[in-house]
Amino acid sequence: MAKQLSCACALVLTSLGACASPGSSSTTAPDASGAVSSGPAVHGAGGDLALRWSVSQGLWGSELFEVKRSGAAHYSFEPVAGGPDAKSFDVTVTQAQLDDIAEAAGRTGLCAEKSSRLGIPDEGRPTLELSLPGASCSVMLWDGEWEKRPGPKEVAAKVVALHRKP
Repeated sequence: MAKQLSCACALVLTSLGACASPGSSSTTAPDASGAVSSGPAVHGAGGDLALRWSVSQGLWGSELFEVKRSGAAHYSFEPVAGGPDAKSFDVTVTQAQLDDIAEAAGRTGLCAEKSSRLGIPDEGRPTLELSLPGASCSVMLWDGEWEKRPGPKEVAAKVVALHRKP
């Protein structure tokens, strides 16, 4: 039976093990201790992306949020079973909002964050990729690590706010 997780950031669940951003062949796998290194951001569309949040989990679905340097952004959620819960829409993100995320990422040391444990059954593993002044990296943590660590929690909440509809 699937374990239902509540996430303070409302961005949850990816598959166990290594994770890659959609359209990317790059993965970061855990080492023998289960630690996963964060690394340089992987950028699609010729380096046009400023931010990408991706997460996928076999019992929940897949979520993707991408923001181009122009501020044009797209959010999509595809539940495993498909159907009416699927979402896909465009939003506009301002430079000030991207600057706020870059500032928070730099201040909290987000780019230095590394996973320090193995996942638990049905736990997601979101990846946040940033290509912003002062914050250019890819960070992959277990859902519980995003929720419990102050820096990742703060930055993830700012990312969620970018695509929340009032």
